[in-house]
Amino acid sequence: MKFAHLNTRSVIPNLSDLSAYLLTHDFDVLTLTETWLSCSIDSDVLQIPGYSFVRNDREGRGGGVAAYIKQNFKYQIISIGQQYSLGAFCNQLFTGRHLGE
Repeated sequence: MKFAHLNTRSVIPNLSDLSAYLLTHDFDVLTLTETWLSCSIDSDVLQIPGYSFVRNDREGRGGGVAAYIKQNFKYQIISIGQQYSLGAFCNQLFTGRHLGE
């Protein structure tokens, strides 16, 4: 699996470079932080051929996370809540179980 992560500091003005980077390197999954998206921006304008786009915008200015996932990959969106740590998230991601189960 070919995976990458970028801190985009706003997806919209960087979309053409982001698309070229993703397609040139043929990543299976590309995660993004600091997307700076809001509900007023339709996900359709952020689509890149061959990839599904999922996002979680921050309410207010800045923040937000997103991922481009190759369309042939099965994935499930999980909610871990703000009370969980990165370790708890990774445990659920890779084992399918919450910590303490």
